[in-house]
Order: sequence, then structure tokens, then C-alpha cells
Amino acid sequence: MNFKERGFTIGDLIILLIVILFSFFIINKIKDSKTQKQITNLYQLEIQKTISNYSRN
Repeated sequence: MNFKERGFTIGDLIILLIVILFSFFIINKIKDSKTQKQITNLYQLEIQKTISNYSRN
């Protein structure tokens, strides 16, 4: 049966909703991971600066 002839069904809408929600959570997880990595890198950089300044004195 051709998709244009039968139109959208409830099953099609549920599948579309699941795909959209799954994509939303995956994108948020990736963004959180990048943010956490940036915070960790900044923290490590600050530690290195502190150690460098401490060893100079």
C-alpha cells in the first residue's frame, strides 16, 4: 500500500515521537559531556597555573 494513500496513523505518530525524544536526549547528553569536559580542562589548567606560580616563589 502506498504511504500517500493511507496517510498517517497513530503508530506512525508514536514512532515519530519516540525518534524525536530519543534524538533530544542524545543531543543533550552530548552537550552535557562537552560542558563537563570543558570544566574539567579549565580546572586542570588552573591547577597547573597554581603549581607553576607556587614553584616560582
